[in-house]
Amino acid sequence: MGIFHARIAIGQECIFRGDQSEFSDHPGYSIQYVRELERRLRKAKAAPQEQGRVVPRMLKDSLHADLLSHPTTDEPHQRIGLQNGNTSNRLLGKDSFATLPEDVERPLEASSNEFSDVNQKTWKFEFHGHTSLLGFLGRLLDIRASNRQGEEPEGQIVEEFQNDRLSPPEETPTGLPDPVELYYPHHAILFIDTYFKSLHYIYPVIDQYVFMERSQALWTGQNDKFGRPVHQGFKSLYFAVLSLGALTRTWTEGSINGMDRYGWSDMLFEKSEALMGRPGSLSNLEAVQTLILLAQICQQQLNPNLAYTYLGQAVRTVFSAGMNRLTHFRSGFPQDSPGLVVSRTWWALYSLETECSVMLGRPDILGSDSCHNRPPPPLTGDTEAIIVPAMLGLSKILRRISKEMYWEHAGLGVKVEKAGALELELDAWAAQLPAKIRPTVQGDTLPALGGLTLNNHYWPELQKLMLRLRYLHAKTILFYLFFLHTQQKRRPHAEALSIYARKCTQSAVELIEGIHAAYCLHHFFRTWWNNTTYIAFGLSILLSLFAREPIKARPLSENLAHIEKALELLEVMNECSVARNIGNLARELVDTLLTARTDDQGSVESLSQLDMSMGINVEPPNQWDTPMGFDVGEGGMNVDFNSFNFFETFPLAFETTDGPEQNGNPWGQ
Repeated sequence: MGIFHARIAIGQECIFRGDQSEFSDHPGYSIQYVRELERRLRKAKAAPQEQGRVVPRMLKDSLHADLLSHPTTDEPHQRIGLQNGNTSNRLLGKDSFATLPEDVERPLEASSNEFSDVNQKTWKFEFHGHTSLLGFLGRLLDIRASNRQGEEPEGQIVEEFQNDRLSPPEETPTGLPDPVELYYPHHAILFIDTYFKSLHYIYPVIDQYVFMERSQALWTGQNDKFGRPVHQGFKSLYFAVLSLGALTRTWTEGSINGMDRYGWSDMLFEKSEALMGRPGSLSNLEAVQTLILLAQICQQQLNPNLAYTYLGQAVRTVFSAGMNRLTHFRSGFPQDSPGLVVSRTWWALYSLETECSVMLGRPDILGSDSCHNRPPPPLTGDTEAIIVPAMLGLSKILRRISKEMYWEHAGLGVKVEKAGALELELDAWAAQLPAKIRPTVQGDTLPALGGLTLNNHYWPELQKLMLRLRYLHAKTILFYLFFLHTQQKRRPHAEALSIYARKCTQSAVELIEGIHAAYCLHHFFRTWWNNTTYIAFGLSILLSLFAREPIKARPLSENLAHIEKALELLEVMNECSVARNIGNLARELVDTLLTARTDDQGSVESLSQLDMSMGINVEPPNQWDTPMGFDVGEGGMNVDFNSFNFFETFPLAFETTDGPEQNGNPWGQ
């Protein structure tokens, strides 16, 4: 029978079942009940066929059904299941609060029109929130059904009340399996191993066990353990993992099968991108994970503009499918896998979107945090997933820094006060992290190694290192505008500005020292070219200070020692054309400053040239016009955050004619 087959196939209770209490007094299911279920199943299968299409995989092969195939981890998290007896295909958001204790006041949104469902024409998950027209129409259908005794609503509102003409099915099966050779089974394991032993520990959005299981099905040309063919969404994710692994791998060979690092990564990137199809073609968890990885590839290639675009697509896909919310989907379906893969993916994306937006001086599209009611993973346990809530806390502070220090209009005194409060929040965030991943937030070069211990696992040390670098980056950004403000001749709040400028400088120094120590300790870390952003940020601050030192004192300057370390880091990443160009430009500036003429005019000339390249106005007109878009006066203090974009610090470094861009790089501009 259909219901028993569905239970066996997915290893869970059937998604089409009703409330168990309805049948608890019966030893079995009646023939009439089983026939009714089969009638509904036939109707669901027939609907797409009437449209002239072949039914793709059944619902169990989509996002929420895929969750059921994730294995239970060593420390399983309790499922946030939302059970009730509604067997309709459309379940409203009010059911999401069915498990609240009776003495807890229900939120007002509990009576809203929020719901989530699968469009059986396009086979995509769709979420519709409180103000959605479909939500209002759905409530009318509920009212109609309640006035027709025992009759369930016919059809689906996501199909009947919107035009899907331009939304093709997620995938059109050809009936012919792809040749196994197209998945490079003999080389893939090298790139997969690189990914899961490095960047996966920073953004653990993929379940490695499930990924390897489905990869095995690709390599053998077989179906998965549930008898399903490997679908298009996973194929796209598969190639994205391989591309990122190939890019960040430590290559001891000149080439593999005739291709080098860029050859493999570019080719695999293009395959993943092609399988994603046009925007909206895929709307499930694997589509979001793929977009996250494509964005990470762009970040490692130092194309933040395209990374920003992919992350925006990923966020919109999450919102479209409702993965950021605990919205009841269907009775008996879990809200997440035992390992909380949906929660991990969404909140890791939240952190990535925040950091990328700040790096570019652009607004993010995350909206208000009140829109996201899916809880993050707990900040406990012995799995790599604990970095997700750890970075989430830092990301929320970083969003506040971006908004309150750079976007909002306020007087200098207000900014000084807010900066002090935000610094306390940063330190409090670090203090509450678990000891195994808690970074040392103050000190010299020793904490840059992450406070290494002999009895710790591999991944906590890596996470501790990255959390420290991101803490220092956030602190540098927090005090950067005060560093710029000290360039004025006339400075209100001079004492606070001086203190905060020193903190900015110290954070920049520790950032460079920390990355330098990591490069000495972890050889694979040298292929994480996205660290160039941190290096260039710190380098720009130190070069600005170095230019203001007396010419005769420059050769023995302490700043010069840190600058040389930054240049050494950029030289190590000589395979990356952007890092190489930044290093060349910075080296030229250092040489110019060291050979500057000792007369006053020469000093002014060399200094003004550097300041122009840094975007800094040394002597602002009218004494009150401050550098980098600051405006202090009656209207308050306004900062043009676009001028904060660190990529404009070294503009010539990004005018490259060599490297992968020359060979049709898919993420080149």
